[in-house]
Amino acid sequence: MSGVLKIEISESVETLRELLTQQKTAKMQQRVQVIYWLKTKQAETVEHLATLIGRHRTTV
Repeated sequence: MSGVLKIEISESVETLRELLTQQKTAKMQQRVQVIYWLKTKQAETVEHLATLIGRHRTTV
């Protein structure tokens, strides 16, 4: 299926939550947020991620 991401995220959910709080710029926080959503299965497709962060799917 097109748009489905097949990546393995080695960081734990707790580690990603901690990283979210440590980010100083919005850009870096958004990047960690996307990884967090993928890890917790809140988003499974590129289209859904793009909608959540308000970017075009090619940007994601």
